Amino acid sequence: MGGSSAAYSKQYIEKNISETAGFITYFRACSNKERNLKGPDYLAKEFHTGSARLKLNLSPILLPILKRYIPGTYEWVVSRTFLFDRIFKEALTLNFDQIIIMGAGFDSRAYRFIDYIKATKIFEVDLAPTQEKKIEILKEKNIDIPDEMQFVAINFNKDKLDDRLFESGFKKDKKNLFIWEGVTEYLKDETVDATLNFIKENSMEKSLIAFTYIYRDVIEGNYKYYGSKKIANLVSKYGEPYHFGIPEGGINKFLKKLGFRVIKNYTPEELEKIYLTFSNGKSFGKIASHQCAVIAEVL
Repeated sequence: MGGSSAAYSKQYIEKNISETAGFITYFRACSNKERNLKGPDYLAKEFHTGSARLKLNLSPILLPILKRYIPGTYEWVVSRTFLFDRIFKEALTLNFDQIIIMGAGFDSRAYRFIDYIKATKIFEVDLAPTQEKKIEILKEKNIDIPDEMQFVAINFNKDKLDDRLFESGFKKDKKNLFIWEGVTEYLKDETVDATLNFIKENSMEKSLIAFTYIYRDVIEGNYKYYGSKKIANLVSKYGEPYHFGIPEGGINKFLKKLGFRVIKNYTPEELEKIYLTFSNGKSFGKIASHQCAVIAEVL
């Protein structure tokens, strides 16, 4: 499930916002209400209006049901929100020239960390329907939009990323951070390769990309990982099926051939240890074990 999926049926792309974007935002809002492990996204609740607000208010009843229905997803969202928050904040602190959030969904980092933004230009890239709804809510809730923010509407499977970004003021050969959270699994192989090639060709050395990915086995129907079968069935049901994955243990080889060096690959077990384990050793929960995250730099 993504911050925002980029693979829909034609009708779904043109008329609706991403269902998975809504799921992820719901989980972020729920985690911010947790007592023992409070999630950091305090703005997530603002993106819930109408019936969505009711569902959020009923989270003590609904959340346990969802956790059984799609096991390991809630824990995955909580852990990766902590991780990508840290990466985003560090890039701002280090004054990266540009941060590009691809498939931004209802991501709120630019608004939660607005005080850390100096001269860094931020691009939020997403499907037009999701992005339009997001901007509408930001304005309705009087949430400050950074002066450095640029919204970029795109369909990753149809539009060229370079065309849309350059039209929006993106500059070549800058120190960049690309955030690709919860998106790659919904894309075609050639789309992922083309996007990574664009990042490599248009970024300064030592620029970073941080993204999530799933294991290739799940794409091929091997559901040996905790939670994988139920989650794969759900995203397919909502018209956003899995398409792309990387063989387990193959992330270094995959990125090296495209001109990147892995700085840190996070397995589900590592994320659980870092973000979901209390000081007394007890665990907040188990992450769906086909989900991973990686940070890599441009060579």
